[in-house]
Amino acid sequence: MQPMLQLDDATRPVPDSVLDEPGGFAWWYLEVEDARGNGLVMIWSWGLPFLPGYVSAARGGRPALPRSHPSLNIVVYRDGMESFYTLREFNAENASKGEGCWRFGDSVIETSVKDGNYQLKANVVCPVAGSSEPMKAQIQLSGRQPSATDATTTGAAGHLWTPLACPAFATARVQHGTERFSITGRAYHDRNYCNAGLQDLGIRTWLWGRTVQQDGDRVFYVLWPEQGDKAEVYGWELDGKGAMTRQPDLVAEVPPTGNTLYGMPCWSGMKLTSQGVPWVDVRLKKRVEDGPFYLRWQTEGRGQTHGHGTAEAIVPGRIDRGLHRPLVRMRVASEQRPNSIWLPLFEGPSGDRIKRLLLGDML
Repeated sequence: MQPMLQLDDATRPVPDSVLDEPGGFAWWYLEVEDARGNGLVMIWSWGLPFLPGYVSAARGGRPALPRSHPSLNIVVYRDGMESFYTLREFNAENASKGEGCWRFGDSVIETSVKDGNYQLKANVVCPVAGSSEPMKAQIQLSGRQPSATDATTTGAAGHLWTPLACPAFATARVQHGTERFSITGRAYHDRNYCNAGLQDLGIRTWLWGRTVQQDGDRVFYVLWPEQGDKAEVYGWELDGKGAMTRQPDLVAEVPPTGNTLYGMPCWSGMKLTSQGVPWVDVRLKKRVEDGPFYLRWQTEGRGQTHGHGTAEAIVPGRIDRGLHRPLVRMRVASEQRPNSIWLPLFEGPSGDRIKRLLLGDML
């Protein structure tokens, strides 16, 4: 049986053919968090499963091509709450992917690698619902490109994950109108891609996390299958020199504590042990995203496994269900369809959303 996750070589680009696989996906993920716990997440993608209608079309036997659904997502968290949000789907001809360069409308993301040092620069310009003024963001990241001895070397079918810069350091600035957000701190950057849909990988529940250590990062996945209760548990230690080491024989202790209001499984903490020794032991301190198929937390270390970080949970079988889709549409701006009249309540800075909803283009 094919594993639910495989490690890919960071030096190999995502094949263009993935973008033409019906129902497939490719996304790039970046996060940065400062010493006070304020953070930013940016995701750029083709075939992001969270876009309304993408997964339901595949379930209905009409899978779309990832190339037809490019998107860009930026979220800012301040004081444990979402302070800025945008998820924008672009027309296919309004986005492009090259070697180390991506374009989404007027936004450009560029990367380069030299002697194992990874650099990223992003200049983002996106409309904001209910405002004539766009949001602007500048992000710069630098870090080591990890080198893993157990990565695939020839490319493989299935779900491939690749850390691209970890540990890393980044500075992010976001502005819209009088609102300014500035975050500088430890960062992390990876990618995931597959020639099949996330909902078709046999994953019942996906739990991912990262803890920041003094001399590097620890990254882990706990993936429960649709059939059976034995999870696949993966963990890697990434140091400041670019070395990446798989942690052997990991066992996850993640007792559920109930369900959220939307019906998602929830936990208060998680503990991963290797040969009986705690490797990651964190408390899920603050839930900063609470949706019908996705949760995100800020975490803090317990015991001797110190280190703050982040964790997220996804239940692929709950993505893009009819009951939730109208709510998700309210949070997604699209060039491909009419947008919800309620979009200003969810997009842009949180402080002026009601004003933008009521006054719209008068602002």
